[in-house]
Amino acid sequence: MGDLHSGHAALAGEHPGRGANPVIKVRDLAWLEFEKPDLERAEVFARARVHRAQHQARAAPAGHR
Repeated sequence: MGDLHSGHAALAGEHPGRGANPVIKVRDLAWLEFEKPDLERAEVFARARVHRAQHQARAAPAGHR
């Protein structure tokens, strides 16, 4: 693939490039704010699930492990 930037002018029908004085008009600004997750609570939940799974695995009959 050739160089995208060349010293030649735009080809017929091709966009001629950036305008001499570009203008951006903004009609409205908005943003979203999300609540941060409660990482300490998530950790407590995850550790409880692992503990429960380990307990259930130890309590299962030998043929069902």
